[in-house]
Amino acid sequence: MSDTMFDLGRRHSELCDADPVVKLARAREQALEAWGEAQEEADRIMAALPREAQGDPKIEETSGYAAAYERTMRLLEPVLEIEGRLEETMATTPAGLLIQARLLAAALPSSGHGGSRLLASIIAGLEGRLDATRDG
Repeated sequence: MSDTMFDLGRRHSELCDADPVVKLARAREQALEAWGEAQEEADRIMAALPREAQGDPKIEETSGYAAAYERTMRLLEPVLEIEGRLEETMATTPAGLLIQARLLAAALPSSGHGGSRLLASIIAGLEGRLDATRDG
């Protein structure tokens, strides 16, 4: 019995791993981590500058802020590219659909039209389905 449960768990994991949305989400997570680290470095440099020096191109260049800022912009490009692909890619598993629904929830502005409530319902349904798949 435990071998069967292990096989089912492994099969579920393999299915999720094969989902192109799950793969993109993992790539997005790695790209966001790199961008976040670069952003923190740029913020540290800027915070160390005297207030009156902030915005001075020469000081920003010599302090290393300009290079750090350029790095953050370079690292943001792959994040945006992956997010665009996440919007266009069809999920093949409930896990992939849930990822897309969560991304939509994060991007969805609050509205009086109930869109956020509907999305919350979709996410809850997908989470329930995923839990049932894992338990079943």
